[in-house]
Amino acid sequence: MKLQLCGADRLARLGGDEFAAVVAEVHTGLDVEVIAERLVRTFDEPFVIDEYVLNGSASYGIAIHPENGATKDSLFTTADAAMYLQKHSSPARTKVHTPSSRT
Repeated sequence: MKLQLCGADRLARLGGDEFAAVVAEVHTGLDVEVIAERLVRTFDEPFVIDEYVLNGSASYGIAIHPENGATKDSLFTTADAAMYLQKHSSPARTKVHTPSSRT
């Protein structure tokens, strides 16, 4: 598997099957989407563990500081809301959460 994050970027398990990637430096929202798509593509091929073949998938939401939140809690809440909004309303894998898209 190819390295998808680097430098000061961090990937953390929040619980269950939920993870957060914190990307230290980006120039545009498109940069974050490119990184997120790379992470999602790691599930394109099945994982083989012992004799078991495991297929996976991923969805994501994006929040960018400070546009989508000023604190880590508000950023996580915004990204989580974006992910759930996407899962329930769109065939695309991502949704950038904005104040106008809040439910």
